[in-house]
Amino acid sequence: MEHASTGAANAVGHAAEAAHQGGIGTHPFWHIGGYTVHADTLIATWVVMAILVVIALIAGNNLQRVPNRMQSFFEGIVEAVESIVHGQIGPNTSLFLSYIGTIFLFVLVSNWSAFLPSFALFQILGVHSMHELAPPTSDLNTTAALALIAMASYFIFGIRAKGFGYFKHYLTPHWAMFPLHLLEDFTRPMSLTFRLFGNIMGEHIVATILLSLAPFIVPVPMMLLGALFGLIQAYIFATLTAFYIGTAVQDHGHGHDHDKGLAAAH
Repeated sequence: MEHASTGAANAVGHAAEAAHQGGIGTHPFWHIGGYTVHADTLIATWVVMAILVVIALIAGNNLQRVPNRMQSFFEGIVEAVESIVHGQIGPNTSLFLSYIGTIFLFVLVSNWSAFLPSFALFQILGVHSMHELAPPTSDLNTTAALALIAMASYFIFGIRAKGFGYFKHYLTPHWAMFPLHLLEDFTRPMSLTFRLFGNIMGEHIVATILLSLAPFIVPVPMMLLGALFGLIQAYIFATLTAFYIGTAVQDHGHGHDHDKGLAAAH
């Protein structure tokens, strides 16, 4: 029994070491224009954007009044995003649909990009230290950038809806609440950043360790679980972004509805 426990512990240790050597949490660097960039994240991000462009061209090609199966599938995605916007922001979905939809699809495809075969791509591009296409969302820089974009969006939409009167909410219900409202604006992007990064990185580490322990048993169940996990994280990120925009553009009287929508997202 003790020998078996020791063997299992050694196996986990070797798997963790393999995961570390495989590049989890480490990135090969390129120096571009005086800046140091993560090569694998940059490549993965461009691959994700290329996939989204191709999907958009396919989805928008030869639209019919009576949709076929492919068109019905893409319309289902649009309706799902529209339900997020309607539930968190309000009935006027046209202004926010494309933005929230872009956020949702980018995060979703980024999360799923880990399933793409990428060894040959890295060899062609000369990044020999990487053997897999790690999701862009497993890089803290990517999730921080997405969170800052989300932060900028609710300022922009809030000012667009209310003018500079948007900033009055910093003094409600009393001017003494100003520091707390200001702190909230900083904690929101931090929450978005670390929630997405931590979940995707954690899932990636666990999957790598399990694949090292049982490479012929784990792959299919882990891929299915990872796909579901990536979908849930994309939905949460898009819903929270829409919720923050909703609190910026709507009157305070809608707060109860937004709280229910946010609770549904969790």
